Amino acid sequence: MRKIIFLISFACSLSLSASNFKIYREDSLVINYLDSINYYIDSLDIKEPLYVLAQACYETGWFACKKCAWENNNMFGFRGKSGKYMKFSSWQESVIYYSNWQKKRYPKFKQLYPTGTYLGFLKWARYAESPHYSRVIAETHKWILNNWAID
Repeated sequence: MRKIIFLISFACSLSLSASNFKIYREDSLVINYLDSINYYIDSLDIKEPLYVLAQACYETGWFACKKCAWENNNMFGFRGKSGKYMKFSSWQESVIYYSNWQKKRYPKFKQLYPTGTYLGFLKWARYAESPHYSRVIAETHKWILNNWAID
């Protein structure tokens, strides 16, 4: 069984200096989302789960985004062909969509770039258009690693 231990407490408005993220929700809500999403990501055998968790944190503004996390259950900022954000019936459905998205693309990336990184994969797959996306995800990933112990 996977045990997640929170090592430092969140302040009400903790700022991650390098990425300018803020925690807007109560600490317990953020912790519950991190625990639940991390567990579900692992259950689906998604590659590089902590990077994927970092993406969920970033894409939802640490789960504070009303339109993405609360109304649309879109944990990863996926857009449809029309360019509008996709709607999911649950956040779990959003994680399943991510899993399927990754399974469709990641093997081809690893075949082309066997030593490629996950951030390289996200760039290759054109997951995000921002030139800063890789840096922000790397910083969020680092924050998760430095502030959580995963057994």
